[in-house]
Amino acid sequence: WKRICGAWLMERQEVIKLLGFLTEFYPRRMGSGDAELTAQAWGAVLLDADTESVMSAAVAWVRSDQPHPPTPGQLAAQRNGDRLTASEAWGTVISAIRDTGYAEEPELPDETMTAIRAVGGDWGSMCRGLESRDVPSLRARFLEAYENIGARKRQSAIESGASELVRRIGGTIGLIGGA
Repeated sequence: WKRICGAWLMERQEVIKLLGFLTEFYPRRMGSGDAELTAQAWGAVLLDADTESVMSAAVAWVRSDQPHPPTPGQLAAQRNGDRLTASEAWGTVISAIRDTGYAEEPELPDETMTAIRAVGGDWGSMCRGLESRDVPSLRARFLEAYENIGARKRQSAIESGASELVRRIGGTIGLIGGA
């Protein structure tokens, strides 16, 4: 296991265990038949995945009695359920303003603080903005910024995963380095 930013990231052995688990429920339906290539492809897609979250998503998938196995992207989407919704993030901003006020910048998730900065500056600006009569507009701008930040982050993860997939298996299938 590799620990980064408080999460245990998936490594090859965890991906193999995940594929073995899913194969028990979906025999002959996991991958191309080339176990090594399947493990590499799934590993690249789930490169930044928290092992526990992905395994929980796999168990939830099987429990939901789905007739087909999940793709790694579907498991990744389920694990992204840990992320706050835009409305939940707005609620944490309101709570933090009530708890800390202008006095100090609270400890909020990075995406939430980035959205605050995107709608008009620092923490104090957000507090002052909520004292005005323009709260619905400020809320709408925050929700939009938060959603855009999340979308960019997801797109970046997809692109990064694709690049890693090509890097990892490119030599195996003759795409990189003239192999």
